[in-house]
This record gives sequence, C-alpha cells and structure tokens, in this order.
Amino acid sequence: MQKYLTDVWKVGFTHAAGIMNVYTGLTKLVPFILFLFGDFGVDNYWILLLSSIAFSSGLGFLSMSTPPALHKLMHICANYQPNCIGHTQKAIFYTGLALTAVGVSGHNVSLAAFALDQLERSQVVDKTSNRQQSPQPEEDISKLQFQPVEAMMELVKRQNQRNGSSISGLRSLGVIFVLIVAVIALIALPYIHPWKLRFGIPAIFTLAATLLFIQGSCEYQGSRLGFSDRDIIRFRTQSQERRVIICMLPVWITCIICSVVTSVGNTYFVEQASHLNYKVGKLKFPDSTLLLLYEAAKLGFKRVYNCMKVAGGRRYAPATGIALATICSALCCIFAAIAETHGIHVIRSDGLIDKPNEKIPMTVFLLVPQFFLLGGLDSFYENSVAEFLNDQSPPSMKKYLVYLNPGLSGLGIMGSVLSVHLVGKISEKGGKKSWFQHDLNESHLNYYYWVLAGLSAANFLWFLLTALIQTSFK
Repeated sequence: MQKYLTDVWKVGFTHAAGIMNVYTGLTKLVPFILFLFGDFGVDNYWILLLSSIAFSSGLGFLSMSTPPALHKLMHICANYQPNCIGHTQKAIFYTGLALTAVGVSGHNVSLAAFALDQLERSQVVDKTSNRQQSPQPEEDISKLQFQPVEAMMELVKRQNQRNGSSISGLRSLGVIFVLIVAVIALIALPYIHPWKLRFGIPAIFTLAATLLFIQGSCEYQGSRLGFSDRDIIRFRTQSQERRVIICMLPVWITCIICSVVTSVGNTYFVEQASHLNYKVGKLKFPDSTLLLLYEAAKLGFKRVYNCMKVAGGRRYAPATGIALATICSALCCIFAAIAETHGIHVIRSDGLIDKPNEKIPMTVFLLVPQFFLLGGLDSFYENSVAEFLNDQSPPSMKKYLVYLNPGLSGLGIMGSVLSVHLVGKISEKGGKKSWFQHDLNESHLNYYYWVLAGLSAANFLWFLLTALIQTSFK
C-alpha cells in the first residue's frame, strides 16, 4: 500500500508512512468500539457480516481508485501517474482504507466470538441429551481474538474433544493450507504489477467468501446469549481497584512507545528494503524475503516466550517479556541506524542523491538484524502485555483488556505520525535541513533511528523502575 502511494501518487515517503500508520492504528482502536457494541447487545453474527461486507467493499473501492478503473467515466488518463489521480480517486481510496479498517476490526472482534457462541449453543443441545461435557473457559479463546486463525483452530479442537474424536489430521491440514496460501500470496504479490489487479483479486476472493458465509448462515437464529445475560461494563469505585488502574498507567506508556517503533518497522523499514539489492550472486530473492523472516522471527520468539513460562513460571514471564520487548526495540533501532548510515554513505559516494528511483548498490540482507529484532519486539509485546495487564487488572476490566491492549498499540502507531512531525520541526531549527525529505536518498532517517533508540532505552529503564516500585508495594 505504501509503495502505491509513493510510486503512483508520488507523495513523500513520510506522508505515505503517516497515512499507513493512521490506518494501522485504526485497525487496532476500532475493535474496542465494536466490542462495546457487541457487549451492549449487538449479535456477533451481524458484526461479522457487516465487517465482511465492509472489507470486501473496501478492497473494491481501492481497486476502483486506481486510474485505469474509472478513466472512461471520469474522462481522465489511465496511466499510473500522479496527474491521473484526481480528487475523486483520492476520496475513493481513503473511503476504501476506512472500510477495510472497519472490516479487519470487525473480524478481530466477532469471528472467534461468533464461533464460540455456536459451540455454546451445541453444548446446550448436549445438555438436553445428557451428553458428558468438559467445560472450557472462555478466557482462553478471548486471548486469541486478534489471532483469528489460531482461535478458530482452538475452537475446532475443543469441539472435537467434546465429541470424543481426534482432529490432529484436520488441524494439520488446515494450518498447512493457510500457511501455503499466505506464502504464495507474499511471493506472488510483488509480481502482479497492475495495482488494479493487486487490489481487485483479493476483493473478488473476499466477496466470494462473504457470499458463502451469508448462504451458510441463512438459518442462523441468533446467539443464545441475551442482552440481560451479558456483562455490562461497570467501573467499581473501591479504592483497591482504583489503585490498580493507576498503577497500570505507566505500563500503558511503555506499550505506546513500543508501538511507535513497531510502526517504523512497518513503514520506513519496508521502504528502505524496496531500494536495495535482493541478489546474492546470480540468485535473486523475492521482495517478500524480509517479511517472511520477520514472521519466522515472531514464531521463534513466541516459542522462546512459551519456554520462559514453563521454565520460570507464569508469574514472572509477562513482566520479563515486556522487558525483552523494550530491549529488542532499542537494539532494533540501533541496527537500523547503523544500516541507514552505511546506506547514506553509499548513496553519496555513488552520486545517487538526485536519483531516488535508482537501486542502491547495497545488499538488502544488511537489514536482516533489524527485521529479526522487530519480530522479537512484536512477538514479546503481543504475548506478554495482555497477560501482564490481565494479571494486574481488577475483575471488572479483564475482558476489556483483550481490546484495550491493541488499542494502546494503535495509539502508539498513530502517535508515530506526531513524533515524526515534531522531530522534523526540531531538526530544521536554525535554518537546518529537516531529517525528513521527499525521498529516502535526501533524508537522514539514521538520526531519527538514533532518537528512537534512546527513547527505547529510556522506556526500558522506565518499565524496570515501574516494575520495581509495584513489586515493593505488594
């Protein structure tokens, strides 16, 4: 998406990164709002249906925002050039982004919850037939709300365990199928050059999935949970719970700062990689190589975190995980600054400052450490923060933390836009050139990475001090 903005719209990479960070932040903030709708009585089925329609429509709007889609109707040129992008195309594009953000958010909120409702309905039927059941806590599923595939597989496992059958083969096939589709999509997408098709093909597939979902749920009768059975948010006024909430505020600050670095990885790191050389000798690696490495690193660090819980006990694992996330954040920014400094020297020595579209003669694998550590940051953050807040929070807030935690991440990602603006303004004081220019070749992202490295180091010390103070009060 960011590449579309920089290559077709010809906006500066800072502007494009800002647009994408606002979008990503919305996908993490909107779920909390949608969850409140569900909590006050809106059925998960309707949230899931509307979010599916919104996501399919959003991708369709993105496809229509490309110049070739409406050039005959709008009487404009069909080339992927900025002069072929009018106000109408921009409005359609932003509408598409908003709709896809709502679609992603709705799926995160309702997909696993909807499946859980169906499992509970089937358990009610089993009670009438006196079938033996093994109750499963809903909390375990709620922790997977932002991992829909894992949540659905866990539900299938529970359903089959309740029926006394094994799903090892089914689960394995499902995981393998999802992984194969994801890998093929990541590898094939860069080779689909018309942006109309890049947006249009996913739109067609998601539309087909939405229609199949509608057809398969024609006889749906609604959740067995009524409005009176749902827990409505109630903020208790006991002094102990107020104290716990106040003690959680410093941890929220830590989460927001970690998310600022995450947003940089999803935007500036990717933009850096797109200008480097993916060849090793005569062998050319696909453009998605570093993204695959990032996902592999997340899985690897997740295993490390799970081993920490087994070896050191669940009590200390969440706090240790957050500390490791802040350390990965600082190291990631340091390696990014070193790689960017080397890149700037190569650009100047080869006279590429005024040639932003030229490939920089530098191997992309110099960015491996920062993508690897970015995977560590996101993995430790996603797996430890929710457990830490859940352990520290009062009972009345526990189920809301599933969505509050990503909401804090969304605030940090959108806050990165403000941080770039402030750092840019400060850097150009005294008549100096801003660190952020229209393209990467003229910018000094290495300075910004060093600022983030210092901020991340301070964040680690802040969390360490906060943890020590909280421990001393217990």
